[in-house]
Amino acid sequence: MKWNLFFTCFLLLFSLQIAGQNVSRAYKNYEEGDYARALEILNKAYSSDSLDPAVNFGLAMVYSNPKFENKDYFRAWKYVQVADVNFKALTEDEKKSLGEFLFNLEEHKSTHPLRQKFDLHRSDIENKLIKYVREENDMNMINEFIRDFPHSIFYENVIHIRNYILYSKAASENTLEGYNQFIHDFPDAAQVPQAISRRNRLAFEQAKASEKVEVMNRFISDYPDAEQLLEAGKLRNQWAFEKAKSINTIEGYDEFIRSYPDAVQVSTALKLQKQLVFEKAKQINTFEAYADFLRKYPEAEQYVDVFNLMASALGDKILKEVKYPVQNIAWIKAFDNYGKDDHAASLLSCPDGSVVLIGATIDDSLHSEQGWFVKFDPSMKMVWTKNYGKLLGVSLSAAVLSTSGNILAGGYDLKNPVFKDSGSWYIKLNPQGFKYYDREVNGTNIRTMACTNGDAYVFGGTERDTSGQSHYWIQVLKDSGKRLWDRTYSGKGEISCVKTDGNGKIYFAAGRWAAKTDNNGYIQWEYIPQQQDSLLAMDIAKTGDVVLAGTDGTKQLVVTRLNSLGKPAGRYVFPSIANLAQVAGIRLSASGEMFVIGNSPDYAVCARISNKGQLLNEYRFVSPYHNELKDFIFDSDGKPVLLIQNQRPATGEDIIMLKLK
Repeated sequence: MKWNLFFTCFLLLFSLQIAGQNVSRAYKNYEEGDYARALEILNKAYSSDSLDPAVNFGLAMVYSNPKFENKDYFRAWKYVQVADVNFKALTEDEKKSLGEFLFNLEEHKSTHPLRQKFDLHRSDIENKLIKYVREENDMNMINEFIRDFPHSIFYENVIHIRNYILYSKAASENTLEGYNQFIHDFPDAAQVPQAISRRNRLAFEQAKASEKVEVMNRFISDYPDAEQLLEAGKLRNQWAFEKAKSINTIEGYDEFIRSYPDAVQVSTALKLQKQLVFEKAKQINTFEAYADFLRKYPEAEQYVDVFNLMASALGDKILKEVKYPVQNIAWIKAFDNYGKDDHAASLLSCPDGSVVLIGATIDDSLHSEQGWFVKFDPSMKMVWTKNYGKLLGVSLSAAVLSTSGNILAGGYDLKNPVFKDSGSWYIKLNPQGFKYYDREVNGTNIRTMACTNGDAYVFGGTERDTSGQSHYWIQVLKDSGKRLWDRTYSGKGEISCVKTDGNGKIYFAAGRWAAKTDNNGYIQWEYIPQQQDSLLAMDIAKTGDVVLAGTDGTKQLVVTRLNSLGKPAGRYVFPSIANLAQVAGIRLSASGEMFVIGNSPDYAVCARISNKGQLLNEYRFVSPYHNELKDFIFDSDGKPVLLIQNQRPATGEDIIMLKLK
């Protein structure tokens, strides 16, 4: 037993000694340049002990020597790593042998420790390996290094080499698939931003070359961070607009505007679409078609044309529904603010033949009734339209044109809608419809207005005393709006009509009273009509004579003529014009004929009366709904233009203007 143990130990020591001698021999062969013989000896020793550091170092030196025809830096690096890990297992003989080997290899002999010399060669082998990998640019070799040597100090460098090679390949192929594959496989590669940039540029150029909206939309969707996104959007919008323009339909422009609301072409598309809608509305030529256009495009450049066409279309439509004297009507126009209630107040005739309509309509932004001003040129085409008022709403009942062409309109403004509290209010506009100012004055309501040659304004209406009784009230203002004077007369009621002559004298009609005052409101003469007569409207002849229109005790039309001193010069009753609830106005024509307008529960009427009091014509306006004549003027031809309030179930209260032949 002891013999066997002794024999085993002897064999082991003998083997180690033989192995050590063999490694030393291999080292000598290496030094002599016989790398094949050295490799043969080392391989035999390696088969006996694959972990021997001296053997593994020798193998590493052979395979890393550039002069060795079968050099293999990968194998050399693997062997030297094993030697490094097992360096402490070197025997004293191996250390001696390895020390001599490394000393002999030194070009400049040193006394550095064995470990330090070993590490220098280890680093040299690693450097040879990485240099080889860099120079060869072989992907199999690179992948092998990455797989087998994750702890190498050159690991990240090889990763970078791999990424660079694969990126270069993708760049040379220059395909979306290649770039996307690289970005997917190596998301942390330093070349990813460049790959993304090239990929995006390529995708954009392909989408651009297609000139198809759907392809560019796909690019924008797939590459939301592309630097070409802004340019892509511009091109996409341009193509989409060109497509909509080539189709040239309302629906096509709708689709473009809805899909690309931020496109710079939207404004142009809207203009083209508006024109199509406008042409379609003209082709249909109905009030509803024009109203739809204005609802959709309230700020359209065709607004004026559509407004005029709509007014004519609605007028023609109303004319078919009511019993107006068609044979005596030169033209008719009607005005409706999108089915809301619109109230007529007054008409003004300008020296150049233009006409101003004053009324009221609902303002959507304030949700209350506001003053509505519309100016027409001499051919009765709308020039401008404006809305003005107060927050809680206004009601206009009178208007006047100054000698300088300014427009003044008045009535009352609502102060407390719950208690229906109101106060006199007026507004001044320039000839272009822009507001100078608006003011409140003392009276409760401005019913009528006039203007002197000196551009002073005269208001007539009513003012309540402390007990709530209404009294005749007149106020005179300068053109600037500053009050000159006002008078409240003892008589109870409301002044319904006020006029001025060329000398600034004031005339007014007020139910049971008519009067003339001087420039300061002091009575010069007054007229008390026959019992039961009511004086509601008046006009002044160039001779200074006064004509008054009203009703008698049986509600028949009565016209009274006064001379310049206020004395009766004639009284004419017209039994055929009966049951009048109101007389709205009387005016003298250039030939001296009298035109009177009034309203009964059944009809509105315009009467033409000779200067002798003979009824020449009677024009009746019958409607199944509310129908009321509000005012009239003579146009440049001397023909009456009437202002009518009419109500229809479809559009509510509407304003009508018509000219008699």
